[in-house]
Amino acid sequence: MELNESLVQVQSRYNLDTNSLREQLTEEVARREMMEREVQLTKDKLEASRLENLTDSEETIAELSRRHEREKMGLREENKKLLMDLEMVGGKNES
Repeated sequence: MELNESLVQVQSRYNLDTNSLREQLTEEVARREMMEREVQLTKDKLEASRLENLTDSEETIAELSRRHEREKMGLREENKKLLMDLEMVGGKNES
């Protein structure tokens, strides 16, 4: 009889421990899945931010290139005018 009662107690303790461990495992699996979702969300945000920064940088570079070309053309035109003025002044001095 004592052996049977002892066996029942051990079996009961085993069942309680097993159930407790299953609950812990379920909680940990849920926590892991939540963390994996958070990691993926963070990766997605990082990638979106990286692409946005890249686009902004490309737009800034393109705008600077356009501005540089406009200024360069303006300076070339100014140089042509100055050369023509210089030739005209040089021609007047020779006369």
